[in-house]
Amino acid sequence: MWADALAAHRAGRVRATEVRAGSYFGPGAQSLFLLMAGRQLAAGEPAAYYADLDAPHSWAAPVDVARTLVAVARAGTGWGEVWHVPSFATLSARELAARLAAAAGAPAPRLTATSDRELAELALDAPVLGEVAEMRYLTHRPFVLDSTRTERAFGVRATPAAEVVAAVAAELTAELTAELAAEPAA
Repeated sequence: MWADALAAHRAGRVRATEVRAGSYFGPGAQSLFLLMAGRQLAAGEPAAYYADLDAPHSWAAPVDVARTLVAVARAGTGWGEVWHVPSFATLSARELAARLAAAAGAPAPRLTATSDRELAELALDAPVLGEVAEMRYLTHRPFVLDSTRTERAFGVRATPAAEVVAAVAAELTAELTAELAAEPAA
């Protein structure tokens, strides 16, 4: 898709740019990590995630994605280029799980890797997960973005990691607390 957009840009038919981000992780984010493991980690329960749990991975807060998109569009100097959103951290899934559990006041995480077969079984009940296997290259090997060029060109910076993780932990903890309060007394 980017190759087509870039060709159209170079031909003068459109103005195009591409902004790439690491995996989403932040308040309100719909991400594979949070979908598969976030609530369990915040609750101190065992969790499973579809990834090489020790591969370094860039994580982006959606607010930083939005800031980068706006900065690139407003500057008008980034057309025809690829830009990387500043990542708040480059951590393995295991390291991010530990930070999330700690911020939520939960015990050390018990995180395991979901196999291809387990993912296929989960996809029977959640069809969106059936699309994840073809993106395996993003979760099963290092996925690290360097945003130095974007930061210099547009002055955007990532939200501090501790702030992002604390906000996600607070959101998940509030959801879990609300669910407990809504359960009928035994």
